[in-house]
Amino acid sequence: MTQESFEEDFSEAYCSLLEACEVLTFYGYRNVGDCQDNATATTQSCDFDDDKAEACLDDIEKTGCADLWEQTVPDSCTEVCS
Repeated sequence: MTQESFEEDFSEAYCSLLEACEVLTFYGYRNVGDCQDNATATTQSCDFDDDKAEACLDDIEKTGCADLWEQTVPDSCTEVCS
């Protein structure tokens, strides 16, 4: 997995979760397309870790709507860049 493909998968999974939980506007997005255009989990100066990226995507899949009240993304998503 590359950083670019991860970003695409991340924005798709994350924005789908926000849409399903009906919290897109709460998180500052006008719609799913706006979310997918702007949601990111990495930076340009990222030392990308593909194993942690896989864990992030798996954790998003396991995240429920109630989990979003405690944190915006799973902890594993903040560890993709070191």
